[in-house]
Amino acid sequence: ATPVEHPVTPDVSNLRLAEAKKLYSDGRFAESISTLEHIQAEGGGNAELSDFLITVYVAYAKKLTSSGQLAEANKLLSKALIAYPGNERLRKTSDQIDLHRNAEQAYEEGNQLQSSGQLTNAYAAYAKTLKLEPEHAGAKAALAKIRPQVVEAYYADSVRARRRQNFTEAISSLDKLLEIDPNHELAKSNRNEIKAILDREQLGRQRK
Repeated sequence: ATPVEHPVTPDVSNLRLAEAKKLYSDGRFAESISTLEHIQAEGGGNAELSDFLITVYVAYAKKLTSSGQLAEANKLLSKALIAYPGNERLRKTSDQIDLHRNAEQAYEEGNQLQSSGQLTNAYAAYAKTLKLEPEHAGAKAALAKIRPQVVEAYYADSVRARRRQNFTEAISSLDKLLEIDPNHELAKSNRNEIKAILDREQLGRQRK
C-alpha cells in the first residue's frame, strides 16, 4: 500500500532544514535543493526556508555557469523564477548568466576568426567579449597577442588606400588603428597629412 504523506511537524522541518544547510555548506547544492523542495511540497515551508532555497539556487546556478553548463544553469533559474517570480536575486543572477553566455559566444567567434586569419574581425569580437565581461582572461590574453598584428594590418590598409587616392578609406583605417594604439606616432602623422589633403580638396570645390 502507498503510504499516506502527512504534513511535516515543525521539529522535523527544522531538522531537515539543518540537513539542507549542511548539504549546502558541503557544496552539494542539488541535494540541498531537493531536500528543501521536498519540505515545501510536504507543507513545511516558511519564509526562512524560501530565502535559503533562493540562496542555494543562486549558488548552484553560479557553480554550473563556472563549469560551462550554461544550459543547466538557465534551466535551474527558469524553474526558480516560476516559483519566485520577480525575485531580485534570481533575476540578477539570470541576467549575469545571460551576459556570460553572450561573452563566451563572442569569445568563441573571436577564436574562429583568429584561426581563419581574420585578425581585425577577431580583435572586434574579443573587444566585445571584454565589454560584456571585463575580466575575461582568455579574451584579454588573445587581444594582447594579436594587437600588434592588428595595428600593422590597419596601417597597411591605410597605406594601400592612400596609394589609390582613397583618402576617406585611409583615414577610416587609421582611426581604427588609433583606437587600439592612440600613441602610434606614424599613424597620427599620416592622418594629419591626409586630413590636410582632404581639407584642401574641399576648399578647392567650394571656390569653384
